[in-house]
Amino acid sequence: MPINFVAKEEGYRFLLPGADVRPYPLDPTLTVADLAQQYHLVAVRLPMNSPPVTDGTVLGQRLDIGTRHTPDQIMDMLRGHVFEHLFVREVLVEAAVERTR
Repeated sequence: MPINFVAKEEGYRFLLPGADVRPYPLDPTLTVADLAQQYHLVAVRLPMNSPPVTDGTVLGQRLDIGTRHTPDQIMDMLRGHVFEHLFVREVLVEAAVERTR
């Protein structure tokens, strides 16, 4: 699960009872394919206007509010591009590739 502050994974444990939730640092440069090398199931946070996930099977998705915005993102929102930064799609994906672990 993508984590951008300590203990955020507790929210995922609530949403996915019984899951073995393992956090990874939220890094926008990581792709689903990158994460699928390590994990069978991954949750990724994507911009609302991102293309559909093709590196696996989408098991579910939800709309979420983006948090911990960068100064550049805040300035962009002040210029009117709120939707692009405030809302994100969180997608639960089953990996389609052979994992190395």
